[in-house]
Amino acid sequence: MKKIYLILIVLLAGLFSSCEKGEGTLTPSGIEEGYHMPQGNNPFDATIMGYYEKYGSCLLYDFTDKDTYWTPSGWKNGVTGTTAEGGKAGFKVTPADASYIPQQLALIDKCWLGLYSNAFLEKFLPLKIMLCSSVSTVTYLFTPAPAHYGLTSVDAYFNYDNICVNYGNESVLAITTSKELALTRTLSRLLVEFMVDRGVSTPADLPAFSTTVSYSGLSSLKTVSAGLARGFFPMPSSTTPTIDWKKFMLLMVSYPESYLNRSKAITNDSWDTSEAAWEGILNPTKDTKGLMKKRYDMVRNYFIEKYNMDLQSIGNRFSY
Repeated sequence: MKKIYLILIVLLAGLFSSCEKGEGTLTPSGIEEGYHMPQGNNPFDATIMGYYEKYGSCLLYDFTDKDTYWTPSGWKNGVTGTTAEGGKAGFKVTPADASYIPQQLALIDKCWLGLYSNAFLEKFLPLKIMLCSSVSTVTYLFTPAPAHYGLTSVDAYFNYDNICVNYGNESVLAITTSKELALTRTLSRLLVEFMVDRGVSTPADLPAFSTTVSYSGLSSLKTVSAGLARGFFPMPSSTTPTIDWKKFMLLMVSYPESYLNRSKAITNDSWDTSEAAWEGILNPTKDTKGLMKKRYDMVRNYFIEKYNMDLQSIGNRFSY
């Protein structure tokens, strides 16, 4: 009987203190799975625990390289180098300075979490959000010479089961409105990337999205106008329902309705895969058959009805 009680105590301890979310997260063999909350007894830990209890996500400021860089396909930490030799593409982060975590948490709430419904965040927020003082990509740069693997600072970065967020540093004290909007856009786009790439949200959630158009014969669509007339983003030859599902969500969280609905003629009908081609994409000038608008409405209404979240309300915060 004593042994049974001990097992129950261990199980309950894991239930109430470990940070795990139902995403089918894999971890490296031999390394303990889960994160224990709270990480400290600072006043801001109460705010972090509030998010954990509400959404099941851990906002971590004390983390290891494994927590941040590991994925089932390999480690994604970048390596800088003064030449082309010895470097590796990826990303690099530094944990937040505890002195600025309260302001960083307020910024994250203002520019991201506070803009979404509780139901949406409970379902789609990643397992881990890394609070960082620096977030940078490591890419092959040609300037300054010689070509090398160097750092480029970014607002945030998505990797497998986490999103790393910058501004856990002194700059958070003087952040401008334009930078806040840029952070909102970046974090919202990364959340969409996470949702689709991890399979947390798929077109199978809304079967009519895929069946309202035909995915056969797409290789014959050689122009932007031909693709739009069939209900596809430019250029559709290699698209899939999953790719389109992601693009419609990105459309909503990135651009205002005024941008999407304005009359704008196609400027490069032969080849234009850039998001610049999304201007006016829901207007009959481009959307001659109304299929883009129909699919857009399907996705938008799905998230409104299922999660009380209008994704377009995010894009409407921006001016284009």
